[in-house]
Amino acid sequence: FSGMDELGECECLHGVSTTVWFNFNAIVVFLPFMSACGIGFNIINFTVYSRRRSSASAYLAALACSDVGVCLCGIFVIWADSARGYNFDFDQYYVFVLPYAIPFSNFFQMLSVYITVLAAIDCFLTVIRLQGLMTPRSIKVLILAVIAYNFVTFWELEAVHCINPDNNQTMHNLCPTNLRMNDLYVQYYKGMMYTTFMAFLPFILLSVLTLLILILLRRRRPAPLIASVDTVIFISLKRRHK
Repeated sequence: FSGMDELGECECLHGVSTTVWFNFNAIVVFLPFMSACGIGFNIINFTVYSRRRSSASAYLAALACSDVGVCLCGIFVIWADSARGYNFDFDQYYVFVLPYAIPFSNFFQMLSVYITVLAAIDCFLTVIRLQGLMTPRSIKVLILAVIAYNFVTFWELEAVHCINPDNNQTMHNLCPTNLRMNDLYVQYYKGMMYTTFMAFLPFILLSVLTLLILILLRRRRPAPLIASVDTVIFISLKRRHK
């Protein structure tokens, strides 16, 4: 009992959502199906675009890979976080997985957004006949930048060994770290920086690039570019409305 005396009470208990029916059907049942469909379609996209040699195809192939990561993280993060409330053993396993799975989820989400931005920039440069400025190497630089930005999130959550006050049994509880609870960190990194880099900046860039591309195409519509331009515009609009 001496070991238990040294443990504190669990302060971050995870239970089943109050909207049990909706949570179970929308996330636990439906989300894995949607994620599986997304993985399948993006594998097809990657297979198609990876066989082409244009820079636009390289970006779209990279986007397909990143979106596969988003779909996988949808299962390992969103689904697991909801499903663990229904099974204690599953919960005790995933409290050790989620602190590492969530940063990967953040990484793939940001990567998908900015690959779309790179594809739009490449399309714009092609329209104004400045091919060659954007190369597939830009994707490698982007990956390193996104890793650097999200690396700190590995220290946001931790599994804490504690005592459940409801049954006086020991368990592991997923809790935010001191870093995640820091007011400055929450205000600037999770608030201002996230809003800027994941919402405001991509929205402005994609909106401006899409508008410029449409204006230039209206003035002169080179036939070979129409299909690739329409593809990037469609992806840009889809990302803006997520």
